Parts: sequence; structure tokens; C-alpha cells
Amino acid sequence: MTDQRRRRSMTARIAIVGAGLAGATAARLLTRAGAKVTVFEKSGGTGGRLSTRRTDYGSFDHGAQYVSARGDAFLDTVYRLVAEGGAMNWSPAGKDREDEWHVGHPGMSGFVKPLLGGIDVRTNSRVSAIQAGDDAIRVQLEDGREQDFEVALVTAPAPQSLALLKDIDGAFAKIAKAQMAPCWSVMLAFGKRIDRLPDIRRGNDGDVLGWIARDSSKPGREGLENIVVHAGTDWSRDHLEETPEAVLDAVLTALRGAAGGEALSPVHAVAHRWRYARVDRPVGEPFLAGCRGRVIACGDWCIGARAEAAFDSGRLAAEFLVRERLAGEAEAAYMRG
Repeated sequence: MTDQRRRRSMTARIAIVGAGLAGATAARLLTRAGAKVTVFEKSGGTGGRLSTRRTDYGSFDHGAQYVSARGDAFLDTVYRLVAEGGAMNWSPAGKDREDEWHVGHPGMSGFVKPLLGGIDVRTNSRVSAIQAGDDAIRVQLEDGREQDFEVALVTAPAPQSLALLKDIDGAFAKIAKAQMAPCWSVMLAFGKRIDRLPDIRRGNDGDVLGWIARDSSKPGREGLENIVVHAGTDWSRDHLEETPEAVLDAVLTALRGAAGGEALSPVHAVAHRWRYARVDRPVGEPFLAGCRGRVIACGDWCIGARAEAAFDSGRLAAEFLVRERLAGEAEAAYMRG
């Protein structure tokens, strides 16, 4: 490799679509290796499904409820976040599994925001198209703006990634193998504690109460008696196009039964539909590369239905780019951490 190419590789311009855990992980590692990274996020905040809704009645983790780590790389990241105050251990009453549970602090987005520190993150920026030319990868936004990069890494849910990438390289047809399931998430605040409910209760896929969590039992949370309910996967799929009001009615009716018939009058009640909440069937590869390695697709849908899968997919995609597209000093800087 020539010195000129090495210098160019050190300042590679890389676009990342999506500011969830996969995108944030890749962004941090690529920035460490010397790349100039720009993250495009369609929503108003970062975190993806590791997100927190803040209200006048306290905060709600309406996406992923906690994370558990198995592999060394994710364990190291989680423990580092714990040491830095971005995550905390959670041992709720009713905990039904032996592994350690960690929650972000002050919300689940605490797992993602520290990874994006110092990186150019553009929220409210929906990517509508990606074009692969001979000299650049062009990223087009819904508002008509466009920008050229050397590499694009797409971390959106599988159906959205497929829509962006299916026409630019046949390698991305594999994205269609992934199947993702929806989830209705309901956020409820009450003026007093509901004693008959444990901190967590896990239901079945066909139940309207697929998961109940007392968010206010998580360390570092402020607010009232805040409850998050995730409808079961099958129930959510069967009621995907219901109105939020109908979902709220169904959840509150079932929750009254779980609370022993106690009258429940929430002071705050919101239903949020996650159309692509969890992975039912992954692609079975850590990431997909096309356009001579200049466009990458990654995310939990590549590997499996865990936050760690998103982390690993983003990490492995970044390592591939460091190895294949960055060079010399950049790779050494990455390895030094």
C-alpha cells in the first residue's frame, strides 16, 4: 500500500445509518481507528431500541428492558459503562434468570450515548436512498440533502435496510432472510404503588401482558409508580394495526386482573408500537458486505435477538472495515484502543 493511500485511509469518511447500539458501537471503533464518521438517525434521539422516554411523570424504558452479557467484548463494555456511571446492576423482585441484568443510567440510552460522545450525530435525518458510484457512496436524505462518503454502514432494522440496499448489490438480498417481530409497549404512571405487582413478571407470547416491569424499581430512576408493559409477540402481531387507545384499554383491563382486581387510574398512559422490536429469525452472518466492501449492513438481525447481537454485529463490521479499508497506523491505533 502506498503512503498516499495510507494517509487517505486514516481519514476515511464513513456514513453510519442508525444511532442504535450497532451503529454506535461501529462509530466508536471506527473513530478510534481514525475515520471521520457521520451518524444519521431518523428520530430525534439516539439509542434505537435501547431508548428512554422522558415525561413530566418520570422516565420509561419503553424498548429493551435490560441487557445481559455473555461474550468478553460485550462484558468489557458493560463493566466499563458501570464503572463510568452509564449503567447499573438491576436485581428486581421477581427476577427469573440467574445472569446479571444491567440497565442504562439514567435510562437505557445510557448504553449508547457514551459511545457517541464527540462523534458527528445528525438526528431527525432520515436517509431515503444510498447510491454506490465509482468514486463515492452517496447518501441522500428525505429532505433532499445529499453527501458523499467513502463507505456507508447501514444498521437499520432488516426491512428498512433491505429497502435501502436491495438495488445496489445482490449481496444484500440475504437481508430478506431475517424476520423481525413487533411489540406494543405501554407506559403507565400511577400516583401510588401497586402492591400486588412484583417488579417484573414475564408472560407468554400470546398474552397481552407479555412483560410487566416496574421501571421505578431500576436504580437511579425518578418519578412515580412507573410501569412498562410489553404485549406478547403474538398478541402484538395480531393487533399490530390497532389504535393506541384500543391497546391501552386492553392492557389496562389485563393489568387490573394481574393486580388482583385493584382499580387502576393512571395519571399518564401512552402506547408505542415497535414495528420491528425483536429478531425472530436472523440472517446467520455477522454482517453483509457489498459494493466491493464499501457498503456494509449490520445489526441484531444478522445474529440474534439480544442487545449483545447488535453490539457484536457493529463491532465485527467495524473490525472488517479497519482490516480491509483502513491501514497501517489506523489499524494499530484501533488495536491499542
